[in-house]
Amino acid sequence: MPISKVYKSPAKINILLKVTGILPGGFHSLEMINFPLSLCDDISIFIDGNESQTTVVCDALADLPMEKNICYKAIELLRSRCGFDANITVTITKNIPSEAGLGGGSSNAATTLVACRELLDLDVDDEELSNIGLQLGSDVPYFFNPVVAKLTGKGEVISPLKAKNKYYCLLIKPSFGLSTKAIYSICDSFGRLNIDMDKAVRALENGDDTMLAENIGNDLQAAACSLRPEINELVTLLRTNGIYLSNMTGSGSVVFGLSKDKEPLIQITNKLNPELSTYICEVL
Repeated sequence: MPISKVYKSPAKINILLKVTGILPGGFHSLEMINFPLSLCDDISIFIDGNESQTTVVCDALADLPMEKNICYKAIELLRSRCGFDANITVTITKNIPSEAGLGGGSSNAATTLVACRELLDLDVDDEELSNIGLQLGSDVPYFFNPVVAKLTGKGEVISPLKAKNKYYCLLIKPSFGLSTKAIYSICDSFGRLNIDMDKAVRALENGDDTMLAENIGNDLQAAACSLRPEINELVTLLRTNGIYLSNMTGSGSVVFGLSKDKEPLIQITNKLNPELSTYICEVL
């Protein structure tokens, strides 16, 4: 009997991203605070038949060969681990922009793995699913249970946090994207920010936005701005308009602004160049 279900695949922002060193294998070690967002892609899973066929459809990534899509890779890794026979068709409706620092691809992969485990009733525990996710990308394990959290290691060590305040989030996406690989390849040429993780965590827990604004930052931002100075201009614009909880997320190119009140974010959006893509969503 065919099985069909649609899943939500959320975006994230890093309100804090600290590069702490280089791990064996060349990956950078990180400390981050992630916020999950209500901005989501839709992942439709359709299972029909008992052949080992995987099909991934995504109009927004039509130029990408299907075998290079992260959701295709996720299913094939899971198939290799569990040995199941099933025709699986994944249809991705993209709302999260790509090359933006929002984790859209990693979220899609995690959502696909969770969906296949559920729909096929696979004997794979959370730890093993996380290990499969890590083969796809350092961000993937976070999206198995996306909550406000501190992340360390490559991003795979996840500690949930309590945030006292609820925030709306404005995302500003320039017309360009940035390659994660390219940004990490040059980030060691730039200095590190004086980011205090402990103070940022306390500020979150106590609802002290002034302290939080003083103790967030992104060690990749200087590298990104060296390639695209427009990113820093957008952060400056947000802060000039009173949105002090603002920064670039991930390796860019999206800039975010957080506010407990939605109205200031709407007002800023109305002032922006219409060539910029904007999204107002909520922190989950």
